[in-house]
Amino acid sequence: MATRNQVLSLFGASPEQILEQRRREQATEVLKQRDPFARAGGAIGMGLARLFGGEPAEVTRQRELYSQLEGINFENPEQMRAAAASLSGQFPDRALQLLSMADQYETRAQQRATSAAQETKAGFTTAPRFVGYTDTYGKDAMGQTVVMGKKPMYENTPIPLEDYEDYVNKRGVYADWYPKEGKASVPSTQSNALPEGSVKFGTGTGTPVALLPDGRYATLTDEGNIGAILDQQGIQALGGLVDPKKVEAPRPPDLPIVQERKKAAQEKIDKNKMKQPSTSAIDQTNPFSL
Repeated sequence: MATRNQVLSLFGASPEQILEQRRREQATEVLKQRDPFARAGGAIGMGLARLFGGEPAEVTRQRELYSQLEGINFENPEQMRAAAASLSGQFPDRALQLLSMADQYETRAQQRATSAAQETKAGFTTAPRFVGYTDTYGKDAMGQTVVMGKKPMYENTPIPLEDYEDYVNKRGVYADWYPKEGKASVPSTQSNALPEGSVKFGTGTGTPVALLPDGRYATLTDEGNIGAILDQQGIQALGGLVDPKKVEAPRPPDLPIVQERKKAAQEKIDKNKMKQPSTSAIDQTNPFSL
């Protein structure tokens, strides 16, 4: 059975998902800048736009749609039809979609009822049978999708009515119809290492932060890893981001040939210093001391 979020996804991305996608696209554009100062300026400009800019019209419209879908029971055809009537003026396409979903739900319910009646008449019923595990997903500290665990999967299977008690009590062959204890758990995979492409900033309070590739801001630990994820209020509480001119641009490492030339030049300077006579012991007033 589909979850409520899965059903809502049929009506388009949520406002939060749209904003997250825009942040990712903006962050990608910032990271394309090769000049560190241009990259820092772009990141701060993007942050200020989020803080003071208005909400995009696409997000506002989707927020209105989701608010009208709030509280609707998507397993109740009557509620879905009533919601479709209220949506028909502003969201006619979504209203038709709701009506179609209501009809499909009623059809499936009738089919299930008919099938159950036929099975009961024939001396059979259905029971969930364990068929394996499926992965469950979540977000780690960097916002990356990772496997968080596993959950069992079932499929309805006909069994004789006279065996239903054995099934409920997990006896005989029906003992294998249930998942085994302890096999579903897997450790969650999380990482707080600073991802490549992040841009570091200072703040008014001196707390270092970084703009992550996905457009979010995070504090940095003493080891340089990701700390707490920040929203705009969190950045303001830290005194805001420093002026981009105060951000020290990372200096690229010298090429091997440049390092070799620097080493040779330093050795030559040191050698010339050793050849120069020392004048510390010369008496400038005595001509015989030269």
